[in-house]
Amino acid sequence: MSEGSASQAASIQRFRLTATPPLRALAISAGAALLGAAGVVLASALGWPGWTIVVAVTVLGLAILLAVVALVAARRLQATVVLEESAITVVSGRARDSLAWSHIERVVQEGPRLTLVARQGVPAAADLVVLRPGPESDAVFARLVSEIRSRLDRDRGYRNAC
Repeated sequence: MSEGSASQAASIQRFRLTATPPLRALAISAGAALLGAAGVVLASALGWPGWTIVVAVTVLGLAILLAVVALVAARRLQATVVLEESAITVVSGRARDSLAWSHIERVVQEGPRLTLVARQGVPAAADLVVLRPGPESDAVFARLVSEIRSRLDRDRGYRNAC
């Protein structure tokens, strides 16, 4: 699920995009961990062959690995999008990419990917990509797209016809 907040300053808005918790992976991991732990206890208590303990410990280790990988992947999908008067900035992990509104040629949305295409010939300008880590019905992402549209219209001098 995503969580967004608009700062009190009229010209700066922040949108925090977060992934939904990896519930399926965590449930599988919990089940496998219980299975592995039960296997270790039973193999030890009942005197089963040594290879059964090795299999149970392996299952337990893989369960822990799955949980860690799922949580890290969900964390890496998080991003903060900052809309300023003159530019848009995407902060994801340690990466921080900005693009001035006047350098944006067009915006393309394909599924969860929103690409702000930089104008050709602008020095040091690269396309900016924002990923929607949550579901299609993510209200924060929808507000972000709407605000980007509004900022681009304002930058180009378009007026609301209504």
